[in-house]
Amino acid sequence: NTTNDNGGSLFTLVAPHAPPVLLVDAYYPGYLDSLFFPPPPISNYTQPLNQLGVPFDYWKHSLDGSPSLEVLSAYRVVIWRLPELNFTYFGDPYPSFTPAEQTAIADYLNQGGSFFVSSMELLTRLDDVGAGTFRSDVLHVVDFAADVTVPTVSGVTNDPITDGMSMELDYLTDYYWNDLSDTFTPSEQAAGIFVEDGSGQFAGLRYPGPGVESPGRLVFLSFPFDAILDYGPNNRAEVL
Repeated sequence: NTTNDNGGSLFTLVAPHAPPVLLVDAYYPGYLDSLFFPPPPISNYTQPLNQLGVPFDYWKHSLDGSPSLEVLSAYRVVIWRLPELNFTYFGDPYPSFTPAEQTAIADYLNQGGSFFVSSMELLTRLDDVGAGTFRSDVLHVVDFAADVTVPTVSGVTNDPITDGMSMELDYLTDYYWNDLSDTFTPSEQAAGIFVEDGSGQFAGLRYPGPGVESPGRLVFLSFPFDAILDYGPNNRAEVL
């Protein structure tokens, strides 16, 4: 350096880096939300992250648009929050992943990223817009039963994430009793991690399952993360 040689010693450079988690908030009010169903508070996600001491960046979809693959790739984990009670035929914002977002998420996982999404309407919305391939190939859901309701879930015996967990889900506080959650059949490459207690059908999965190699990691829940209680055993922080 022609202006400062640091007394003949090398300079030390600390490169800036992203925190481990990116929280994408794509739950902004649609037509029905504005009239009847205000969106649940984002603190349902930020509070458990803070309780766990996990640093994160916040991405407001309605202000910043869709995060690109370049943005996603800077983070070890992406948590994506979707709208639940809005509908395309009212002209609401896109209620699922756009085609460009589907491609970015798939590429992010293929590059070794980890992705978490919890939504009671995602599977239906994907099929509504002809994105069944994303449902089966990226979310690893072969088939599903729509809007069967999922009032309680339990973990799967011997699963390293959920064994011993049991949760009564609260749809009143944020969804006004609108339990539209699904149950589903995971792909052979995935592992179910939560079952709906009444039917024994799966309401959560992780990918890859045992013995399956994959660069990326995925957890999908077919009920809202907001419906998990924020107190008592098996609360949002513990699940997260």
